[in-house]
Amino acid sequence: MNRPFIIKGFIVAIILMLYGNIAQSQIIYVKEGGSGGGTSWADARGDLRAAIGSASAGTQIWVAEGTYYPTSGTSRTTYFYLKNGVEIYGGFPNTGNPTMSDRDYNAHPTIMSGDIGTVGDNSDNSYHILYNSGTITTSAVLDGFILEKARGDGTSG
Repeated sequence: MNRPFIIKGFIVAIILMLYGNIAQSQIIYVKEGGSGGGTSWADARGDLRAAIGSASAGTQIWVAEGTYYPTSGTSRTTYFYLKNGVEIYGGFPNTGNPTMSDRDYNAHPTIMSGDIGTVGDNSDNSYHILYNSGTITTSAVLDGFILEKARGDGTSG
């Protein structure tokens, strides 16, 4: 048997296994009510804004059906933002262990909402839901979301 061929095959197998682990770790999972680190659906984060903040280029953020707010408080100047090289996908079911093929933003609405104050009173809603500082390129992706209930009546930004 040809030993160099076997050794090369073994090395290729190890590289593929390592690459698979690296690719897996580049997804952050977010689910309404989640309190984990975002490494899987079972360990999903609950704070979409924090997930975006922790993401680096090459990361995908998978977001389950639900409503997400830019702040847990009432600061109208807090908003979601995009990052270059980060892809954010909504529309995943909020149960089970969905994959990209299970994503359906019509069946599983994923909402970024500015209704941070009194529900139904838009005078205290976020000024912006999503803000672009002007440095975002086409490498930033936001797909499968409904943006609603901002009120841009302030003087900031």
